[in-house]
Amino acid sequence: MRAKREALMFRKVLLTKVKGSGEGGFPEGTQRIGWEKEPPRVGARYTVYEDNGKVYRTSVIRKVSQDGFLTTHSSYLIKVLEE
Repeated sequence: MRAKREALMFRKVLLTKVKGSGEGGFPEGTQRIGWEKEPPRVGARYTVYEDNGKVYRTSVIRKVSQDGFLTTHSSYLIKVLEE
């Protein structure tokens, strides 16, 4: 019997940096549109794969809310564009 495999579920998202430390990272208001491999979860980095081939990664997530998440120095909003 073959093991069941989970299908990869990618969502197209708009990621907006709402607040940040301003030290060497992307400025507040930065937006990225792309595909997430998995929803945000505490203890992991959030990754968005943009259509132009670039990859955007946040630092480790500390808290997840209904519409975004917090890292040590930044807060982000996520808007799902396609599921």
